[in-house]
Amino acid sequence: MSNLMDFAKREMKLAKLDKVTQQQVLEKMRAFAEEGHSGASAAYSIAAMRPRTKVDRIFRQLASFTPLTPITSAPSEWTLVDDSNGKLYQHRRAHSVFKLGRRAYDLADKPVYVDKDGFTFTSSTDQPKTITFPYDVAAARERFRRRKPKLRKV
Repeated sequence: MSNLMDFAKREMKLAKLDKVTQQQVLEKMRAFAEEGHSGASAAYSIAAMRPRTKVDRIFRQLASFTPLTPITSAPSEWTLVDDSNGKLYQHRRAHSVFKLGRRAYDLADKPVYVDKDGFTFTSSTDQPKTITFPYDVAAARERFRRRKPKLRKV
């Protein structure tokens, strides 16, 4: 969980949160880490949370590795991950965001389909939408959660 703690500390500093809020969020993070979740159980636990306070909302967002403030196109925020067929960069603060050439996109923002049996899936043939900066990852995730799956025959 040290990656999560490091991420949370960096994001709270960028968001310029007051010290008391930062301490309260970090206490929740430590307690969450001590529960010993795997990656899968952590996601279910976070999704089941019903935030009641500002600290709860911040914790939930950070525990999901979602930046607190919009991400930018600043060169310092990108890591080169592949240069074999053009330069592919991954965003350091939002790991689902990539850039190839001048086009940036969020892999988490792809259509979700549902088959006749109710199973949901995404398709590798769907191209993610181009995004612009500053990009609010939290707002994009909320739109994604509210989107209804499309029916697609398989």
